[in-house]
Amino acid sequence: MIADQSLTSTHKSGYLFERRHGRVYQSWVRKYFTILNGELISTTRNPKPSSKEEDGVASINLRVCSVRISDHHDRRFCFEVISPNRVLVLQAENEQQMEEWISSIRTASHAALNSSSNDENKRFSQQSLYNRRVNSEWMPPDIELTGPDDMESSSDRLKKIRAVMGNDLCAECHAKDPEWACTNFGIVVCIECSGIHRSLGVQVSKVRSVMLDKWEPNALEVMLRLGNTVVNHIYEAAVPKHMETFRLQPDSQRRDRDVWIVEKYVKKTFVAPCSLSQESLNKEFWNAVVEGKLDIALKRLAQGADVNYRNPDDQLRTALHKGVNMNEQIIVEFLLQRLCNADQQDAHGQTALHYAAAKNNVRLVLTLLKRHAKADIQDHSDKTALDIALEKQNVQSVTALRLFAFDKQHNASPSSSFDFGFREAMSSFSNVSMDRPNNNNLGQSHSAVDLRKTETAETKLNGVLLDDQNSSLLSVDK
Repeated sequence: MIADQSLTSTHKSGYLFERRHGRVYQSWVRKYFTILNGELISTTRNPKPSSKEEDGVASINLRVCSVRISDHHDRRFCFEVISPNRVLVLQAENEQQMEEWISSIRTASHAALNSSSNDENKRFSQQSLYNRRVNSEWMPPDIELTGPDDMESSSDRLKKIRAVMGNDLCAECHAKDPEWACTNFGIVVCIECSGIHRSLGVQVSKVRSVMLDKWEPNALEVMLRLGNTVVNHIYEAAVPKHMETFRLQPDSQRRDRDVWIVEKYVKKTFVAPCSLSQESLNKEFWNAVVEGKLDIALKRLAQGADVNYRNPDDQLRTALHKGVNMNEQIIVEFLLQRLCNADQQDAHGQTALHYAAAKNNVRLVLTLLKRHAKADIQDHSDKTALDIALEKQNVQSVTALRLFAFDKQHNASPSSSFDFGFREAMSSFSNVSMDRPNNNNLGQSHSAVDLRKTETAETKLNGVLLDDQNSSLLSVDK
């Protein structure tokens, strides 16, 4: 049945049982698996056209996987293939075949890692990235993957992140050379610990590959301001004596990793208690954000501060309001990574999007829209963010908001927003803002034409936002 019995071959094929999670009970499905060119490919015979994603053909890039024997299932001869996104539980027919599969997977993984300079392997690696992009079971849709031209920058990114204190080891088990990041905590972890973090859900931990995923500059900058040492001083500040023996090691079992990471980040058992009142704690967090002290802000959040706190001493503004108003893109990214409410209103009913439109900071406008900020919220004067931008004659913000409105109207599903050209159409505005990190000049970009008298985007958009008559509205500062 097994086509290749060699323990050192990177090519192997045969039938295995794969465990599936059902709503009521687990089931095991027999599939044909092949190891080829650094990929573990599974095939289901005669899949139905309406079947789910796991049916048909699926592949896993073994370059980012580990494998081990599993002894805590109700079947014998089981082993686990651990990727950052899931744990694939497989069963062989006997112990010998199980050992052969484990050995072959490890050999293939090692070979793939050591032959990244080979052109043929690069081609298969790029195909693997595409496979995982179109299969949401392996990669969340909100993560953009790198192309061939991004490989050098990925290496530079890894060097920068590794240079941060403590980032040469996994933040959890201290394994060497971690390549996975939990962006909302600002830490790097090994592949096995990243799987535990991902299982917590994005509301707790957002996992991203340092090498394989595309990163926004602001997200990278947040990572560089925090790091494993800073974060562990917060989340491991008060480890009880009886838990010291449970500290993770590189060879720790998955169940031990699960217990430790849940206690650390979900229950926050190891965070030092705070004697401040809730109001004082919230203000400490708010002040830390305004002062740009992300480590203190993270500590106060870990101690229970409200990320959406509205400061009664500053017109009920949230930390996000302040970050946008200060044109601090890194602070805004830090807050959005922590799932703050982008639609929170201040004492005047204005949201962060109102502030970004008023400042004509198009990068922050786009950032907030991408994070699902509502563009139709009206302040106490019945003005939306677009109304504010029109009133101030802020060309770039008007363009971005009108194009977004057009995109939203012509996409049946909100989840498909930004898919048909929004990013491409707005890239020029993003680049302009990136060239001006302080964004102080963006508010000076006004139109010689009264934008309130121009026709709406819905009537004029046809691949471009405005027609030739109003094309000058797309210009930037000269």
